[in-house]
Amino acid sequence: ECGRLSVPTDYADPRAGDASLSILRLLADSDKRRGSIFTNPGGPGISGTGEHQRERALDMMEKSGGEYDIVGWDIRGVNDTTPSVSCFEDKESADTFWAGSLWYEGVSIVVVGGLIQYMFTF
Repeated sequence: ECGRLSVPTDYADPRAGDASLSILRLLADSDKRRGSIFTNPGGPGISGTGEHQRERALDMMEKSGGEYDIVGWDIRGVNDTTPSVSCFEDKESADTFWAGSLWYEGVSIVVVGGLIQYMFTF
């Protein structure tokens, strides 16, 4: 099932209007249903309703024994939400920004995964 959820754009300022979030629900087995699991794909900027999230939801459904609805959504400014957010005015601006980066050059996630051993956080 899919739909839209209206939420405040700014909880601290009700006059700011509403945002419309895209939401997706994979239904549990109705005979065993115990509730819902809400997923957040991480981010920033990652859709919670895209095709890759469907695979993730199916995996979660299997691991939870089919007893829970799996719910994902697009956070504010991402994918199918409104108002939308874009860091670039056009494709040319985006290409210029990303030129020379790993993603722009088409480096696969497998290669990037091999670099993780050299990364750390504080």
